[in-house]
Amino acid sequence: RVENRGRNIVVSRRALLERERQDNLEKLLASIKVGDTVEGRITRLAPFGAFMELAPAVEGMIHLSELSWSRVGAADEAVSPGDMVRAKLLSVSKDDKGRVRISLSRKQAEGDPWAGVADKIVAGSVMEGKVVRTVPFGAFVELAPGIEGLVHISELSWTKRVHKAEDVVNVGDVVNVKVKEVNADARRISLSLRDAEGDPWQDAATRFAAGTVVTGTVESRAQFGLFVNLAPGITGLLPAGVIKGCKNAAELNKLDKGDSVTLTVQNLDTAARRISLAPEGYEGAPAREDHSWKQHASTNTSSSAGGLNIMAQALQKAMQNKR
Repeated sequence: RVENRGRNIVVSRRALLERERQDNLEKLLASIKVGDTVEGRITRLAPFGAFMELAPAVEGMIHLSELSWSRVGAADEAVSPGDMVRAKLLSVSKDDKGRVRISLSRKQAEGDPWAGVADKIVAGSVMEGKVVRTVPFGAFVELAPGIEGLVHISELSWTKRVHKAEDVVNVGDVVNVKVKEVNADARRISLSLRDAEGDPWQDAATRFAAGTVVTGTVESRAQFGLFVNLAPGITGLLPAGVIKGCKNAAELNKLDKGDSVTLTVQNLDTAARRISLAPEGYEGAPAREDHSWKQHASTNTSSSAGGLNIMAQALQKAMQNKR
């Protein structure tokens, strides 16, 4: 702009930079098309994503949901200013003011993480993963960016009854899980936390052979006897009939939940996961506690069976929504 009859010349640097930016933008758009993969530097972060420089003064935006196949709550969890990244061009549009908007995807430039998953994640293997979310029917564990598997609530622990996933794990926990099943077509992986830790009954025949003296903690009292926890995940039954026929019946009848008691293994059935107990020195015939075990089992499983049915329905609905 010329002022004061040509004596003063005012130059606008902003206008010059905008003209250069427009030239760079036109050259860029002439050289790429939707679907192409481009490379650039992360210039700044925003609550909704990250901006990437494609040419001098020309930026494209990578939305938060397109930064990574993993769940990302903030842009700095995936990238930092100055990072050189590759991204796929999703679209080029104009806003209501006529400004060009370039949308990019970093995760799509990396490819589908489920491609070839059957070769990377094999049933029977034990893997390390991170708990990314908990739901009423279990916990989802990320095994690799974009690849999550479900640990059903029934697969969380051998050692205690689990009412909700948070009883065992929390979001952010790094855990070892065993892969039970991989369905690449449905994008579903079934996992087990308890199987990765090992079955406590695996060596029960050696640890709790008939005649072994054991010390345990009273877990619960029922009309058919005392249930005594002998080790994490292993509970034995001291039948009411045995208590009634022994010399120290009065002492045993005073035991309450949490009390310590020393007993003898009377019978072990590893297949049925049952241990029958008796007081030390007991010489009576083994009690017929099968009915008691069945009552105990039905008490524990009748409510959980209905719950599992509800959980299964919830899981199916959740997976359908996810797809």
